Amino acid sequence: MLDMRSPGGAPDGIPDLTDARERDALAPAALEAYRRIVELWGLGNDDAAALLDVSPATWGRVKAGGGTRLGQDQMLRLSCLLGIFKALELLFDGPLRRGWPMRPNADPAFGGSSPVAFMRREGLPGFGIVRGYLDALRGGA
Repeated sequence: MLDMRSPGGAPDGIPDLTDARERDALAPAALEAYRRIVELWGLGNDDAAALLDVSPATWGRVKAGGGTRLGQDQMLRLSCLLGIFKALELLFDGPLRRGWPMRPNADPAFGGSSPVAFMRREGLPGFGIVRGYLDALRGGA
C-alpha cells in the first residue's frame, strides 16, 4: 500500500503540528497573518492575546513584530482564525466582512455573544464551531 505520509508522519502537504520544528518554521508567517487579522477586525489587545492564548505582555511583543514559540494548540487556533477570516472574506461584503467577529450573534450556537467572545469563552472547540458555522453558511457543510 502506498504511504501518503511525509517523513514526519503527517499526510503530504499537511504540517505536523506536533513537531516543534514544523511549528517554528510556520510561526512567523502565521503570526504575521494574525497581526493583520487583528488590525482588520479591530480587535483590542485583550481579545487578541486571549484568542492566541498568550499573556498581554507576550501579545505586545508579537504585535510589535517579535516572535514567540507557539504550541500545537496555538497553531490550531491560528489555523482556525485564518479559515474564519477567509470565510468572512468570501461570504460578506461591506461592514460585515470585517465587523462580524465582534458583533453579537443571535444564532443559538453563540447564545447572543459575539463570535470573538464565544471563542474566548469556549477555547479551541469554540474556534472549530465558529469555523464550521461559517463553512455551513458558505454551503460547505
